[in-house]
Amino acid sequence: MSTYENVWRVLAELITEFRRRDLDIPPQVMDDLRSAKTLIEVLKLDPSVVETTERIEGYLRNVESYLLPVMQDEFEPGAAEEWVRRVEEAWRVLPRAREAPIRFVPGLPRGQHWVRIRVEEPLNVDEVGEMAEEEGVSWRMEEDGYVLVYGDGAKVKSLIKRIAKKLRDERGAV
Repeated sequence: MSTYENVWRVLAELITEFRRRDLDIPPQVMDDLRSAKTLIEVLKLDPSVVETTERIEGYLRNVESYLLPVMQDEFEPGAAEEWVRRVEEAWRVLPRAREAPIRFVPGLPRGQHWVRIRVEEPLNVDEVGEMAEEEGVSWRMEEDGYVLVYGDGAKVKSLIKRIAKKLRDERGAV
Protein backbone atom coordinates (compact mmCIF):
# COMPACT_ATOMS: atom_id res chain seq x y z
CA MET A 1 0.00 0.00 0.00
CA SER A 2 1.39 3.40 -0.95
CA THR A 3 1.81 6.33 1.39
CA TYR A 4 -1.05 8.13 -0.32
CA GLU A 5 -3.31 5.13 0.21
CA ASN A 6 -2.30 5.04 3.88
CA VAL A 7 -3.08 8.73 4.33
CA TRP A 8 -6.36 8.36 2.45
CA ARG A 9 -7.34 5.38 4.63
CA VAL A 10 -6.56 7.23 7.89
CA LEU A 11 -8.50 10.31 6.73
CA ALA A 12 -11.45 8.12 5.66
CA GLU A 13 -11.43 6.48 9.11
CA LEU A 14 -11.37 9.92 10.71
CA ILE A 15 -14.39 10.96 8.63
CA THR A 16 -16.16 7.80 9.83
CA GLU A 17 -15.39 8.90 13.38
CA PHE A 18 -16.80 12.37 12.60
CA ARG A 19 -20.02 10.77 11.38
CA ARG A 20 -20.21 8.52 14.43
CA ARG A 21 -20.07 11.67 16.56
CA ASP A 22 -22.66 13.45 14.35
CA LEU A 23 -20.20 16.11 13.18
CA ASP A 24 -20.88 17.75 9.83
CA ILE A 25 -18.46 17.34 6.95
CA PRO A 26 -18.69 19.87 4.10
CA PRO A 27 -19.36 18.40 0.63
CA GLN A 28 -16.10 19.90 -0.66
CA VAL A 29 -14.12 17.86 1.86
CA MET A 30 -15.87 14.67 0.72
CA ASP A 31 -15.29 15.62 -2.93
CA ASP A 32 -11.58 16.14 -2.23
CA LEU A 33 -11.35 12.75 -0.50
CA ARG A 34 -13.07 11.04 -3.45
CA SER A 35 -10.86 12.88 -5.95
CA ALA A 36 -7.75 11.81 -4.04
CA LYS A 37 -8.87 8.16 -4.14
CA THR A 38 -9.57 8.36 -7.87
CA LEU A 39 -6.15 9.88 -8.57
CA ILE A 40 -4.45 7.28 -6.36
CA GLU A 41 -5.94 4.62 -8.64
CA VAL A 42 -4.78 6.59 -11.71
CA LEU A 43 -1.29 6.82 -10.21
CA LYS A 44 -1.18 3.04 -9.89
CA LEU A 45 -1.89 2.74 -13.61
CA ASP A 46 0.50 5.48 -14.77
CA PRO A 47 3.08 6.47 -12.15
CA SER A 48 5.05 8.58 -14.64
CA VAL A 49 2.71 11.60 -14.44
CA VAL A 50 4.24 13.89 -11.80
CA GLU A 51 1.20 16.20 -11.73
CA THR A 52 -0.93 13.33 -10.42
CA THR A 53 1.10 13.03 -7.22
CA GLU A 54 0.96 16.78 -6.69
CA ARG A 55 -2.83 16.80 -7.08
CA ILE A 56 -3.27 13.79 -4.77
CA GLU A 57 -1.18 15.49 -2.13
CA GLY A 58 -3.19 18.71 -2.54
CA TYR A 59 -6.52 16.94 -2.11
CA LEU A 60 -5.33 14.98 0.92
CA ARG A 61 -3.86 18.11 2.54
CA ASN A 62 -7.17 19.95 1.97
CA VAL A 63 -9.09 17.18 3.72
CA GLU A 64 -6.55 17.09 6.52
CA SER A 65 -6.57 20.87 6.96
CA TYR A 66 -10.33 20.79 7.56
CA LEU A 67 -10.52 17.67 9.73
CA LEU A 68 -7.65 18.21 12.17
CA PRO A 69 -8.65 21.62 13.60
CA VAL A 70 -12.32 20.59 13.93
CA MET A 71 -11.25 17.33 15.53
CA GLN A 72 -9.06 19.12 18.07
CA ASP A 73 -12.03 21.28 19.08
CA GLU A 74 -14.59 18.46 19.21
CA PHE A 75 -12.69 15.37 20.40
CA GLU A 76 -11.27 14.77 23.85
CA PRO A 77 -7.53 15.68 24.01
CA GLY A 78 -6.23 12.09 24.14
CA ALA A 79 -8.29 10.99 21.14
CA ALA A 80 -7.31 14.10 19.17
CA GLU A 81 -3.62 13.49 19.84
CA GLU A 82 -3.97 9.86 18.73
CA TRP A 83 -5.59 10.91 15.42
CA VAL A 84 -2.91 13.55 14.80
CA ARG A 85 -0.25 10.90 15.43
CA ARG A 86 -1.92 8.47 13.01
CA VAL A 87 -2.15 11.11 10.25
CA GLU A 88 1.49 12.17 10.76
CA GLU A 89 2.61 8.54 10.72
CA ALA A 90 0.75 7.92 7.45
CA TRP A 91 2.55 10.89 5.85
CA ARG A 92 5.94 9.94 7.26
CA VAL A 93 7.20 7.86 4.33
CA LEU A 94 6.47 9.71 1.11
CA PRO A 95 6.87 7.76 -2.11
CA ARG A 96 10.12 8.42 -3.90
CA ALA A 97 10.06 9.99 -7.30
CA ARG A 98 10.55 7.30 -9.88
CA GLU A 99 13.95 7.33 -11.42
CA ALA A 100 14.00 8.01 -15.12
CA PRO A 101 14.88 4.91 -17.08
CA ILE A 102 18.45 4.73 -18.29
CA ARG A 103 18.57 6.10 -21.83
CA PHE A 104 22.02 4.72 -22.58
CA VAL A 105 23.65 1.37 -22.18
CA PRO A 106 27.09 1.37 -20.54
CA GLY A 107 29.80 -0.22 -22.63
CA LEU A 108 28.41 0.62 -26.07
CA PRO A 109 30.44 2.74 -28.47
CA ARG A 110 29.04 6.21 -29.08
CA GLY A 111 26.69 6.55 -31.97
CA GLN A 112 25.55 2.93 -31.89
CA HIS A 113 21.86 2.26 -32.25
CA TRP A 114 20.53 -0.34 -29.90
CA VAL A 115 17.42 -2.20 -28.88
CA ARG A 116 16.61 -4.60 -26.07
CA ILE A 117 14.60 -7.65 -27.06
CA ARG A 118 12.63 -9.81 -24.66
CA VAL A 119 13.05 -13.31 -25.99
CA GLU A 120 10.01 -15.53 -25.56
CA GLU A 121 8.39 -18.38 -27.45
CA PRO A 122 8.53 -19.05 -30.36
CA LEU A 123 11.97 -17.35 -30.46
CA ASN A 124 15.04 -18.38 -28.53
CA VAL A 125 18.29 -16.58 -27.76
CA ASP A 126 20.30 -18.61 -30.26
CA GLU A 127 17.96 -17.67 -33.12
CA VAL A 128 18.11 -13.98 -32.22
CA GLY A 129 21.91 -14.15 -31.98
CA GLU A 130 22.17 -15.94 -35.31
CA MET A 131 19.92 -13.39 -37.05
CA ALA A 132 21.90 -10.54 -35.44
CA GLU A 133 25.17 -11.92 -36.79
CA GLU A 134 23.62 -12.41 -40.25
CA GLU A 135 22.51 -8.75 -40.21
CA GLY A 136 25.99 -7.63 -39.14
CA VAL A 137 25.08 -6.27 -35.70
CA SER A 138 26.47 -7.16 -32.30
CA TRP A 139 24.45 -8.69 -29.50
CA ARG A 140 24.80 -9.82 -25.92
CA MET A 141 22.63 -11.40 -23.27
CA GLU A 142 21.75 -9.06 -20.39
CA GLU A 143 21.42 -10.12 -16.75
CA ASP A 144 17.67 -9.40 -16.77
CA GLY A 145 17.03 -11.91 -19.56
CA TYR A 146 16.83 -9.44 -22.44
CA VAL A 147 19.06 -9.57 -25.50
CA LEU A 148 20.81 -6.29 -26.28
CA VAL A 149 21.35 -5.77 -30.01
CA TYR A 150 23.48 -2.85 -31.21
CA GLY A 151 25.17 -1.54 -34.31
CA ASP A 152 24.33 0.51 -37.41
CA GLY A 153 20.79 1.92 -37.22
CA ALA A 154 19.65 0.49 -40.56
CA LYS A 155 20.97 -2.96 -39.69
CA VAL A 156 19.31 -2.95 -36.26
CA LYS A 157 16.05 -1.90 -37.91
CA SER A 158 16.41 -4.66 -40.50
CA LEU A 159 16.94 -7.21 -37.72
CA ILE A 160 13.81 -6.05 -35.90
CA LYS A 161 11.81 -6.40 -39.11
CA ARG A 162 13.14 -9.95 -39.58
CA ILE A 163 12.28 -10.90 -36.02
CA ALA A 164 8.78 -9.40 -36.37
CA LYS A 165 8.22 -11.29 -39.64
CA LYS A 166 9.39 -14.54 -38.08
CA LEU A 167 7.04 -14.04 -35.13
CA ARG A 168 4.11 -13.24 -37.44
CA ASP A 169 4.84 -16.29 -39.59
CA GLU A 170 5.15 -18.63 -36.61
CA ARG A 171 2.07 -17.29 -34.85
CA GLY A 172 0.10 -17.44 -38.10
CA ALA A 173 1.06 -21.09 -38.58
CA VAL A 174 -0.39 -22.09 -35.21
